[in-house]
Amino acid sequence: MKKFGLAGDCQAVFILTTVLEYDTIFIAKLKEILMEKELLDFNVSKHIDENERVLWCANPVKKARLLPSERFNVLLGVFWTAFAVAWLVISLKITKNLPSGFSIERLLPSLAIPFLVVGLYFALVMPLIIIVSRKGIEYALTTKRAIILYCGKKEKTFSYLYEDIKNLNFACDEQGNGYVTFMATVKRKNGKRSFSKIYGFYNVAKVKMLYKIFSSKVGEK
Repeated sequence: MKKFGLAGDCQAVFILTTVLEYDTIFIAKLKEILMEKELLDFNVSKHIDENERVLWCANPVKKARLLPSERFNVLLGVFWTAFAVAWLVISLKITKNLPSGFSIERLLPSLAIPFLVVGLYFALVMPLIIIVSRKGIEYALTTKRAIILYCGKKEKTFSYLYEDIKNLNFACDEQGNGYVTFMATVKRKNGKRSFSKIYGFYNVAKVKMLYKIFSSKVGEK
């Protein structure tokens, strides 16, 4: 009886282990199916080939921060604006006390206007353009390439084969949001010349996971 009980316990453990194993496989497969369904909701799925599959896709996070280089441009714009305003105020005071008639000093206020326009552009207009433009962006990694899709009335798609990509870098904040930059070689339309340029997936959530997928695909080339 003891031998039979031991054999029965072993059989029960084996059955339970098998069930758990198949259950784990089923859950993993279900997650994969749900993830593929979620990826198909993005517009980028309309721009891939039949034998191509989306591995990762996301929009920039809504509460996106400006990049360090962009914040520097904003600070530069603030300084430039302050300089132009100071120049304008001082020059107006100077011209106010000038005698009637034409003089070169009267041109000083008008010379401050171009500097004021440039300062306001970097301080206000440029950040607004960046934030608005990133709302309609989709970033994607497929089995063949990296894709940047600008959504809107006229969609624009830019794709880069993994074999043409190098120099991957990433940075992230405490929340895990950040960016991945890469250098890609792009061929001109005539096909005779090519050039390299730095591109990036900016203000992305879970950027470490993105970098892991990206680097693994670039490493396969």
